[in-house]
Amino acid sequence: MNIDRRLVLAAMAALPVAACAGAGSEVFSWWHAPLGAGHTVLSDDEYAFIDAVAEGWMPRGGTPALSGKDAGLASFVDVVIARMPEPERSLVRLLFNALDDLTLASHFTRFRNLDLADRTTVLAQWIDNPSPNIRQAIRAVLALLSEGWTQHPDVITVIRPMFPCGVGP
Repeated sequence: MNIDRRLVLAAMAALPVAACAGAGSEVFSWWHAPLGAGHTVLSDDEYAFIDAVAEGWMPRGGTPALSGKDAGLASFVDVVIARMPEPERSLVRLLFNALDDLTLASHFTRFRNLDLADRTTVLAQWIDNPSPNIRQAIRAVLALLSEGWTQHPDVITVIRPMFPCGVGP
Protein backbone atom coordinates (compact mmCIF):
# COMPACT_ATOMS: atom_id res chain seq x y z
CA MET A 1 0.00 0.00 0.00
CA ASN A 2 1.38 3.36 -1.02
CA ILE A 3 0.95 6.22 1.39
CA ASP A 4 0.46 9.35 -0.60
CA ARG A 5 -0.93 12.81 0.06
CA ARG A 6 -4.50 11.80 -0.82
CA LEU A 7 -4.48 8.94 1.68
CA VAL A 8 -3.15 11.21 4.43
CA LEU A 9 -5.79 13.86 3.63
CA ALA A 10 -8.54 11.24 3.60
CA ALA A 11 -7.39 9.87 6.95
CA MET A 12 -7.23 13.37 8.41
CA ALA A 13 -10.76 14.08 7.17
CA ALA A 14 -12.02 10.81 8.64
CA LEU A 15 -10.69 11.48 12.14
CA PRO A 16 -13.17 14.24 13.10
CA VAL A 17 -16.04 12.23 11.66
CA ALA A 18 -15.02 9.16 13.66
CA ALA A 19 -14.57 11.26 16.81
CA CYS A 20 -18.02 12.80 16.42
CA ALA A 21 -19.56 9.40 15.82
CA GLY A 22 -17.82 8.04 18.91
CA ALA A 23 -18.88 11.02 21.01
CA GLY A 24 -22.42 10.72 19.73
CA SER A 25 -22.60 7.05 20.65
CA GLU A 26 -21.18 7.84 24.11
CA VAL A 27 -23.78 10.55 24.72
CA PHE A 28 -26.51 8.21 23.48
CA SER A 29 -25.33 5.42 25.77
CA TRP A 30 -25.12 7.82 28.73
CA TRP A 31 -28.55 9.29 28.06
CA HIS A 32 -30.13 5.85 28.13
CA ALA A 33 -28.09 4.45 31.02
CA PRO A 34 -30.33 2.58 33.43
CA LEU A 35 -30.86 3.98 36.89
CA GLY A 36 -28.54 2.36 39.40
CA ALA A 37 -30.05 0.08 42.01
CA GLY A 38 -31.00 2.16 45.04
CA HIS A 39 -30.11 5.46 43.35
CA THR A 40 -32.49 8.34 42.78
CA VAL A 41 -31.17 9.64 39.43
CA LEU A 42 -27.58 8.48 38.95
CA SER A 43 -26.52 5.41 36.99
CA ASP A 44 -24.12 2.95 38.60
CA ASP A 45 -21.24 4.42 36.56
CA GLU A 46 -22.03 8.00 37.62
CA TYR A 47 -22.34 6.90 41.23
CA ALA A 48 -18.98 5.10 40.99
CA PHE A 49 -17.42 8.23 39.46
CA ILE A 50 -18.62 10.39 42.38
CA ASP A 51 -17.33 7.78 44.85
CA ALA A 52 -13.97 7.78 43.05
CA VAL A 53 -13.70 11.59 43.10
CA ALA A 54 -14.76 11.74 46.76
CA GLU A 55 -12.18 9.16 47.80
CA GLY A 56 -9.42 10.65 45.61
CA TRP A 57 -10.03 14.12 47.00
CA MET A 58 -10.52 13.03 50.61
CA PRO A 59 -8.76 9.69 51.17
CA ARG A 60 -9.12 7.89 54.47
CA GLY A 61 -7.09 9.35 57.32
CA GLY A 62 -6.96 12.58 59.21
CA THR A 63 -9.68 13.75 61.55
CA PRO A 64 -12.17 12.25 61.21
CA ALA A 65 -10.54 9.15 59.73
CA LEU A 66 -13.19 8.94 57.04
CA SER A 67 -12.80 8.99 53.26
CA GLY A 68 -15.21 10.85 51.02
CA LYS A 69 -16.44 7.48 49.75
CA ASP A 70 -16.95 6.18 53.29
CA ALA A 71 -18.93 9.32 54.10
CA GLY A 72 -21.47 8.35 51.44
CA LEU A 73 -21.03 11.53 49.42
CA ALA A 74 -22.25 9.82 46.24
CA SER A 75 -25.62 9.26 47.94
CA PHE A 76 -25.68 12.92 48.96
CA VAL A 77 -24.97 14.01 45.38
CA ASP A 78 -27.64 11.64 44.06
CA VAL A 79 -30.27 13.26 46.28
CA VAL A 80 -29.13 16.82 45.45
CA ILE A 81 -29.14 16.10 41.70
CA ALA A 82 -32.62 14.57 41.98
CA ARG A 83 -33.93 17.89 43.32
CA MET A 84 -32.56 19.84 40.36
CA PRO A 85 -34.92 20.76 37.54
CA GLU A 86 -34.30 19.66 33.98
CA PRO A 87 -32.20 20.40 31.96
CA GLU A 88 -29.73 21.17 34.80
CA ARG A 89 -30.00 17.63 36.15
CA SER A 90 -29.06 16.10 32.80
CA LEU A 91 -26.26 18.62 32.26
CA VAL A 92 -24.69 17.80 35.63
CA ARG A 93 -24.89 14.10 34.84
CA LEU A 94 -23.28 14.79 31.45
CA LEU A 95 -20.51 16.68 33.28
CA PHE A 96 -19.86 13.63 35.47
CA ASN A 97 -19.61 11.41 32.40
CA ALA A 98 -17.34 13.84 30.55
CA LEU A 99 -14.94 14.13 33.51
CA ASP A 100 -14.96 10.36 33.97
CA ASP A 101 -13.89 9.95 30.32
CA LEU A 102 -11.07 12.54 30.50
CA THR A 103 -8.55 9.90 31.57
CA LEU A 104 -9.26 7.56 28.64
CA ALA A 105 -6.52 9.10 26.49
CA SER A 106 -3.88 9.35 29.22
CA HIS A 107 -4.58 6.25 31.34
CA PHE A 108 -6.62 4.10 28.91
CA THR A 109 -9.41 3.77 31.45
CA ARG A 110 -12.09 5.92 32.99
CA PHE A 111 -11.36 7.96 36.10
CA ARG A 112 -13.53 5.73 38.29
CA ASN A 113 -11.33 2.72 37.43
CA LEU A 114 -8.00 4.32 38.39
CA ASP A 115 -6.28 3.31 41.61
CA LEU A 116 -6.39 5.76 44.50
CA ALA A 117 -2.89 7.18 43.91
CA ASP A 118 -3.65 7.91 40.24
CA ARG A 119 -7.03 9.45 41.10
CA THR A 120 -5.40 11.76 43.62
CA THR A 121 -2.76 12.80 41.07
CA VAL A 122 -5.32 13.37 38.31
CA LEU A 123 -7.54 15.43 40.61
CA ALA A 124 -4.59 17.67 41.51
CA GLN A 125 -3.84 18.11 37.79
CA TRP A 126 -7.48 18.96 37.04
CA ILE A 127 -7.70 21.47 39.89
CA ASP A 128 -4.65 23.35 38.52
CA ASN A 129 -5.32 22.63 34.84
CA PRO A 130 -4.46 25.41 32.37
CA SER A 131 -7.92 24.98 30.83
CA PRO A 132 -10.47 27.05 32.76
CA ASN A 133 -13.21 24.67 31.63
CA ILE A 134 -11.59 21.67 33.32
CA ARG A 135 -10.69 23.69 36.43
CA GLN A 136 -14.22 25.02 36.83
CA ALA A 137 -15.83 21.65 36.08
CA ILE A 138 -13.91 19.74 38.76
CA ARG A 139 -14.17 22.58 41.26
CA ALA A 140 -17.96 22.54 40.84
CA VAL A 141 -18.00 18.82 41.62
CA LEU A 142 -15.71 19.34 44.62
CA ALA A 143 -17.90 22.18 45.92
CA LEU A 144 -20.89 19.85 45.83
CA LEU A 145 -18.91 17.13 47.62
CA SER A 146 -17.66 19.55 50.26
CA GLU A 147 -21.24 20.57 51.04
CA GLY A 148 -22.11 16.94 51.73
CA TRP A 149 -18.87 16.42 53.67
CA THR A 150 -19.61 19.25 56.10
CA GLN A 151 -23.06 17.77 56.79
CA HIS A 152 -21.75 14.33 57.77
CA PRO A 153 -22.27 13.67 61.52
CA ASP A 154 -18.62 12.66 62.11
CA VAL A 155 -17.39 15.83 60.42
CA ILE A 156 -19.87 18.07 62.25
CA THR A 157 -18.50 16.77 65.55
CA VAL A 158 -14.99 17.83 64.51
CA ILE A 159 -15.82 21.26 63.04
CA ARG A 160 -18.51 22.37 65.52
CA PRO A 161 -15.95 23.86 67.99
CA MET A 162 -14.54 26.00 65.15
CA PHE A 163 -17.86 27.77 64.66
CA PRO A 164 -19.19 29.44 67.84
CA CYS A 165 -22.40 30.43 66.03
CA GLY A 166 -23.26 26.76 65.62
CA VAL A 167 -22.94 24.00 63.03
CA GLY A 168 -25.27 21.16 62.24
CA PRO A 169 -28.38 19.95 63.97
